[in-house]
Amino acid sequence: MALKSVLLTTYQSAFLNKSGGENEIVRFKKELIKLNIITSIIGFESSEINNYDNVIHFGSNIESLELIKNIKKTIKKKLFLVPNLWLTEKLSEKQINEYQYFFNLFNYVIFKSTAERKHLEKYFKFKKIINIRSGIDAFFTKKADKSLIKKLYNLEKYVFLHGTMEKRKNQLSICKALRGLNIPFVFAGNIRENDYFNECKNLLGKNFIYLGNLDPSENLLLSAIASCAIFIEIPLDYPGVSSLEAAYLNRPLILSDDDWSKEHFKNEYLVNTLDIKKIRNLIIEILNKKEREQFINKKFQGYTYPNCIKKLISFLN
Repeated sequence: MALKSVLLTTYQSAFLNKSGGENEIVRFKKELIKLNIITSIIGFESSEINNYDNVIHFGSNIESLELIKNIKKTIKKKLFLVPNLWLTEKLSEKQINEYQYFFNLFNYVIFKSTAERKHLEKYFKFKKIINIRSGIDAFFTKKADKSLIKKLYNLEKYVFLHGTMEKRKNQLSICKALRGLNIPFVFAGNIRENDYFNECKNLLGKNFIYLGNLDPSENLLLSAIASCAIFIEIPLDYPGVSSLEAAYLNRPLILSDDDWSKEHFKNEYLVNTLDIKKIRNLIIEILNKKEREQFINKKFQGYTYPNCIKKLISFLN
């Protein structure tokens, strides 16, 4: 029996500024190959488009419109979209129509949470929907060397976040809440807005520690998450897979009080993203509690690869 094949695509400039979305594409490729599905990311290493049975596109950037229109004209294959879209500003009628036209080009839209689907269904109609889960890399199932981060940076208790540094991710609220507590804020990830990064760094001084844009499968990242006193993610849009990874490692979480967080976490701390006093009080409350034991939280096993994408496989040609 012939093997299934998939081409993964995204908007043209995506990998110029690599962060969570791009890491997800690379991870998808790795996991689909493990499942004996021939998989490539579009580029100089991929085959001609006619050699693939399916195309999965990541992101809703309208920059991709001509690419998807050309693929649709060239081949009669199944087109899947992973929208990765959370709207934080009101759209004009023109913008709504542009997005709807883009979404209509796809046979299926893949949602990784009920919250994202319901959020977008307020504005758009979708032909066919596939519901899967956000994926925790199998790398996080290995035993973490908790001493690594502590030895390299001489850290004991600290607050951690892995993600993208930009205003809509709201790291400044974390820094404001931590100011004066003498608790380090350790950040790893892509810096998308340098001025914003410097504003956060200047607010905390020596208590702001940047680990760099760590690869998702680096031991230092695993150590940093496993060893943190608190994992905090309070963006203006919605938290992401990093918070699931932290939950999988049984770390205490402070997350934005939104539909996505409520869907995934029943017993964690949810907060208004701009309520600095409340964020600060929650940090103090958690730090004063007995440290939570670090172990694999089996409750999140369904979010690990390949469990999280098995439902998708049955839809592929």
